[in-house]
Amino acid sequence: MKNFLICSFVLLTLAACGKSDESIDPNRFPGFTQTGREGDAAKFFVDLNSVIRDRSGTVSFNMVRVVYGGGYVIQNAQTDCRNVFQGNEGVKYKDDGTSEAKFPSDKINIDTQTQPGISALIKLVCDKAEENRMIIGAFDDIKALEILYGPYQPEAKAALWSDMQVPHQIDTNEIFSETDGLVSVIASNEFTQTGVTKQILLTSTQPNGDSNQCHGCAPLINAAIFVKVGEKWRVEAHYPYLAFMGTYGTPPSMSWTQIGADKYAIVVQSGDTHMGFNWEGISINELGNNGLTPLLQMSISDSFEEGESYSLHIAFDPAPATGYSTFKISVKHKITGQTDDVTTLNYTFKDGKYITKDHIPGEEPISVPTPITNTTTVAPVSTSAAVTDKPVVAPTIRVGDSYTFEAENVSNSKLSYVATREVTAIEDNRLTMVTTNAKSGSERTTYYDRTWGYLGSGSGDNNGVSFSPALKYLDFPLSPGKKWTAQSTETDKKTGHQRQHTIIGMVEGWEKVQVPAGEFEALKIVLKTEVKDGDKVSPGSDVSWYVPALRRSVKSELSGLDVSTGIVEKKIIRLLSYHVPTMSIDL
Repeated sequence: MKNFLICSFVLLTLAACGKSDESIDPNRFPGFTQTGREGDAAKFFVDLNSVIRDRSGTVSFNMVRVVYGGGYVIQNAQTDCRNVFQGNEGVKYKDDGTSEAKFPSDKINIDTQTQPGISALIKLVCDKAEENRMIIGAFDDIKALEILYGPYQPEAKAALWSDMQVPHQIDTNEIFSETDGLVSVIASNEFTQTGVTKQILLTSTQPNGDSNQCHGCAPLINAAIFVKVGEKWRVEAHYPYLAFMGTYGTPPSMSWTQIGADKYAIVVQSGDTHMGFNWEGISINELGNNGLTPLLQMSISDSFEEGESYSLHIAFDPAPATGYSTFKISVKHKITGQTDDVTTLNYTFKDGKYITKDHIPGEEPISVPTPITNTTTVAPVSTSAAVTDKPVVAPTIRVGDSYTFEAENVSNSKLSYVATREVTAIEDNRLTMVTTNAKSGSERTTYYDRTWGYLGSGSGDNNGVSFSPALKYLDFPLSPGKKWTAQSTETDKKTGHQRQHTIIGMVEGWEKVQVPAGEFEALKIVLKTEVKDGDKVSPGSDVSWYVPALRRSVKSELSGLDVSTGIVEKKIIRLLSYHVPTMSIDL
């Protein structure tokens, strides 16, 4: 009796307690498959139709185990298919089928040496779970959707995805406040990589309802890669939360394109007509472990009301044996009553990006902007297309972008000055900006990320300050009503002294703003700021007007309390002139 009680409370060893040479009828439990015919494996049975793998990779199933000394246990269990087995509370039955007692749950680590029965059970279950995630025979888009997302809805021509968890950092407009989505196929293409046959499935996900039908509403883009094993296809990689792309809930044109030997990328070609302007854009994005890596983003827009527009066409050269393919983008410039002009831009791959030295006649070079001189000449950038209900995405900042501004210190006019800020270098996600004082010629170096998040200042390890993470002045994409909170720690590089910065930001809406550089349509950004230095807290505010066409703000009104003096300092910054490429490349 004592031996039986011990075995009853140790789930894993229960079937193995007291070895028995008595054979067990493999058909004893209809609907259940015996794990093995010999040893401990013969005492385990599993309902293979109950095997389910959830999104986290946990496999659940129903099982029966024969108990030494008579009777059996029926219970539900889970495993991670690696080293953990979780048996849930079950019921112990007598051999005649009458229930005897509840059977306790437990969680154990799987050891193939000392627990051969459980190990054999888990192998059978996990092989079935993997098989359930395979397509047998020809690749089937509908079966693929069901494997990745959920049951297929014929009337919607989409799969119902009911356990969505869209990361907040990409769902900034809270499109998926509900967790249900409908997933449909954009493109499905077979390709070969390192001699292995694979299939790419590009999909878009809409909220399960009519909440994504505004002009700026974009569907969630997803992707998955299947690999062919014999006559079966299994999931090799899944990217459920790539990005939001498109308008009115409709995805852009997307294709899976070879860009090198065993190298492929998602090519996105999109366009829009809004507020009197045509917009065409192309992006090339390599798919990898970290999602999409942009290799190229370019676009161009013009006023169709003036009978002028652009269209883009991309053509890839044959893939080289090594490296990345070159390609051409043909830019057709259409003007009513005139012959179309076509300009060919030749792109090559360098330092992780596609670049070109070509440019459209009459426009600034796309990849090699002309250095600015310290003048007040205003570059001819169109800004009348700025007002839109489409969220404003992060700008594509370039080396050579330059802005000359005046800083008026309202509290102390002696501290007012004029200076030029120029982007001098961009490496990975860090850009370097040099500010040159117009009167003294002194220079100051500051660093930002690609969304104008402030990273710090100083030209050396013992000079200036650093911010971690980048202090987020702008939280792209921007749209009226958008709110965000950001925090960062400032560290003095020389002394190590730290201060804490907090920003509470909001986009109030579109406004016309007049500065010496001209009149612009801009998004008004209101920031409440706080700097905490030990026990001292300095509150402040920063109101700025961001112009998408210029890739930065053209006016800022700043105020802050100096707690050591009790004085509120005020400063107004106005743009005097600027120099940016005339083609927008913001997708």
